[in-house]
Amino acid sequence: MLKAKDQQFLIVHNLSKIGLPRDRKIERIYVHCSASERGTAEVIDQWHRSRRWDGIGYHFVINNGKMTPEGGLPEGFIQLGRDVETQGAHVKSDNAHSLGICVIGSYEKFSFHTGGGEVDLYRALGLLCAHLCKHLKLPVRQVLGHREVNLVPGTEHTTKTCPGSRVDMDAVRAFITSIVNLHYSNELAYYYQRVAQFRAGAGVPQYDYLVEGSIIH
Repeated sequence: MLKAKDQQFLIVHNLSKIGLPRDRKIERIYVHCSASERGTAEVIDQWHRSRRWDGIGYHFVINNGKMTPEGGLPEGFIQLGRDVETQGAHVKSDNAHSLGICVIGSYEKFSFHTGGGEVDLYRALGLLCAHLCKHLKLPVRQVLGHREVNLVPGTEHTTKTCPGSRVDMDAVRAFITSIVNLHYSNELAYYYQRVAQFRAGAGVPQYDYLVEGSIIH
């Protein structure tokens, strides 16, 4: 079980406090998947360090609620990963001007909530991308799946299907657009309510080991 002292990466409660890059020009946001059934930002950090990387390569991680031997977090909870001011390690030829979001899970058989029941995960992804696009003044069309780096001029070709061959990125972008234009406040309130319930311990006794300081207020 993940202990409080082992939780290195904060859970986002207030999106306005996640920070936005000031010294890096962000031109694209890439959506990835962990290609694993379970995981957390802490677990990914371990994976990446084992490859001799400088810690987790993604800037954000969205949890899927499935426990690992090291622990887990509720579905749809957003964790901060690498500092947004620091170049990521998630798209080999386009790290300098991008942010990386990793969705925990493997999406070769189904796409996020479609057939998998991961509604809160999908809503959190849409909300996070909508928030970043709004505040970075980035068109939603610049939210790409990792595999779509092949459409960006001057980047290195990849054979990866990430974030999953069943993930329709046009549908994801349409969902993000609907949040930006119509549902941002509602989605924000829904996410905040879920985190508030988590902090109060309502219905999530398996996460009682987490401490107040693990959440961005």
